[in-house]
Formats: sequence, structure tokens, C-alpha cells
Amino acid sequence: MVESLLLLVALAVAAAVIYWISMRMLLRPVHPAVFTGTVVVAFLIGWLVRGLTVQPPKAAPAVVAANTPAAVPTRSVVWPLFHDRVSDGRFPPRIRAGSAVFGSVMVENRSAVDWNPHGNPTLMLGLKVSDAAGHVIAQGRSDLGPSFPPGTKRRIKFHVDPIAAPGDYTVTLDPILESVAWFADVNHNKPLPLKFTVF
Repeated sequence: MVESLLLLVALAVAAAVIYWISMRMLLRPVHPAVFTGTVVVAFLIGWLVRGLTVQPPKAAPAVVAANTPAAVPTRSVVWPLFHDRVSDGRFPPRIRAGSAVFGSVMVENRSAVDWNPHGNPTLMLGLKVSDAAGHVIAQGRSDLGPSFPPGTKRRIKFHVDPIAAPGDYTVTLDPILESVAWFADVNHNKPLPLKFTVF
């Protein structure tokens, strides 16, 4: 915008100089139409030259923040806390429709960090119940108990809410740090799936 205004001023000055020289050389005033036409032609020529010589600025390359999902896939993140093993699941393979059922799994802290649900109550054993099509129909949480030092193994109880519709289901057990991640989503941890049938 500023460059355009400066160009316009320069052309106006040039046109005035041309007008003055014309009067001196011809010894008579130049017709106003001729003066106006000279200014317009000079302005158009200047604008065309400016458009051919001034290149638009190049766009800066997009910068992706290092902590965005696109730059750092979830599974490539290595977090010391997220190392575990869930095993030895005990859960009935057949459940009567409408019945709440309890089960248990062995959870091992394989990290170098003490899991302390009371100091950090968002660290719990999570479960997801999915139907035969893989759709998650329910979730739940179980307290991991008091201080959970590295190397500790502890049997954790959980329960599945009543399911009314008969069919085949899977309950998947995996520790979770609420609002951060399921353990299976980082460090290549493996959750424990337990299949059962509702009849």
C-alpha cells in the first residue's frame, strides 16, 4: 500500500515536470485533456513495470510443534511411568444376562517409578467392554491400592456391569492415567483381553 502511494506521488511529480517542459517548449498551455492522459498513461506504465519486477514474498514453511500428535505418534513416546504387565486374568467365560460379575487380574509394575494412586488418584486399572463387532459399550475403573513400587505384583479386582443382550463380548484390562493415556497406547504395552459370553 505504501509503495503504491509513493509510486503515485512520483508519477504525479513527473507529469507536472512534463507539463512545465511542454509549456516552455511550445510557448503555450497544454490542453488539460492531454495533461490528464499523460498522467494516466504514466501511472499505468509504472504499475505494469512494478507488477513485473516485484515478486510476491514466499510463504514460510509450516512448522509442526514437536509435541503435536502429527509430529510425535503416541506409540513412539517413551514415558518411564508406562511399563506394566497385566496377566493371569480370572473371569467367568459365561455370564447370565443382567448379572454383574467380578473378576481379577495380576498387575505388575515394570517401570522405574512408584505408582501411587493416593498421591496421584488418576492412575488406575481401566477396563473396556466391547461387543463382537468391536464396539466399546462400557468402561470401568479399579483402584490399584496404596504405594505400588517398581517390581511389585498385585492382584486387582474389577467388575463388569450387567449386560442385557446375549452375545459374545470382550473385557480388556489395562492401566490408565486419566486424561493422559492408556498404558497400551505408549511404550508398546499389551493389554489383557478376556472373552466371555452372555446368555
